[in-house]
Amino acid sequence: MVAPGSRAERKGDVEETRHFAMTGERIFWVFGRRGPTDAMEQIGQVKAASEAIAYVYARANYRERAWRDLAVVPRDSFYRPGLDADEPALAERTLR
Repeated sequence: MVAPGSRAERKGDVEETRHFAMTGERIFWVFGRRGPTDAMEQIGQVKAASEAIAYVYARANYRERAWRDLAVVPRDSFYRPGLDADEPALAERTLR
């Protein structure tokens, strides 16, 4: 049984899980920083089997600018209040 609002219930996550099961690839968000004092900004996403391969894909795909720092983070490692909470009532109180 799946809890309402849980990750496995959402359509996009089901498709992502299916894609991973078939190909072994995960979605990684790509973040970059142009200067030493600039904030990291999300610049895109890549699909890859591991963090190392995702980093190589990110370097190849987002080389149009000279990024000082580039980072890849698995999309499923982010906590999204109200969507990932085990207890929907707790998520509602948090968002108010």
